[in-house]
Amino acid sequence: SNELKTPLASLDGFARIINQLFLTDRFLARFEGEERDRLEQVRRRIGRMDRNLARLIRLVDELLDFSRIDRGRELEMNSTRIDLAPILDEALEVYRDQARHKGLEIRYEEESAGEDMWAVADPDRIRQVFDNLLNNAVKFTDAGNGIRVAIRSTEDFLEFSVRDSGAGIEPRELERIFDLYEQAGDEPSQRQGTGIGLAVAKNIAERHGGYIRAESGGRGAGSIFIFGIPRGGVERAERRNPSIKPVVPMAS
Repeated sequence: SNELKTPLASLDGFARIINQLFLTDRFLARFEGEERDRLEQVRRRIGRMDRNLARLIRLVDELLDFSRIDRGRELEMNSTRIDLAPILDEALEVYRDQARHKGLEIRYEEESAGEDMWAVADPDRIRQVFDNLLNNAVKFTDAGNGIRVAIRSTEDFLEFSVRDSGAGIEPRELERIFDLYEQAGDEPSQRQGTGIGLAVAKNIAERHGGYIRAESGGRGAGSIFIFGIPRGGVERAERRNPSIKPVVPMAS
């Protein structure tokens, strides 16, 4: 784990330092002509490197999680009472940048949650689910189309949805895509990644006493992924549904 993640983290940190200190608009304004053009090209390439590093780090994390699941071990959870709003906002900010590079727009709509977005959860694991759903939406949606993220609350759950206008999923594949190594789509361009992310996301959702599911009208109809987590904590949801298993915090 460390041998894989340490060099990636070092490269990722270096790319961020370059972007934040040297390749800002204010810094580039000092240069003109050919010099400015070269620096703009460097900024674009550093941006591409940063996005690819983020993808590599995500793939490594998915493989490590799969290793735990495959060996019959539970994913590590460190749960506390958290506000999910800033976690979602941070994920949206990252993927809005990625979407813009494809000519996409991500719209966020708060349907009925208001300010009550608290849950007992592991913030890193919840962010992992958001990252997976947003990354898939950007990956499978063509330029010029949109992605809509919405949140609503039911009596016991906060429900997040990510709707894309991309390739769509055949009804027979809607359950299968949450299995390890399974991916929707027949084209090679639709089969990027490991086929692990959604299986891990499902495990995280269920460990929190929640759920995740997909809906689609079939090929070309786009798709929607819905992720629900108990409002205020698992204990509240357990009173309504005794079959829900509480999160058991594990040492890291």
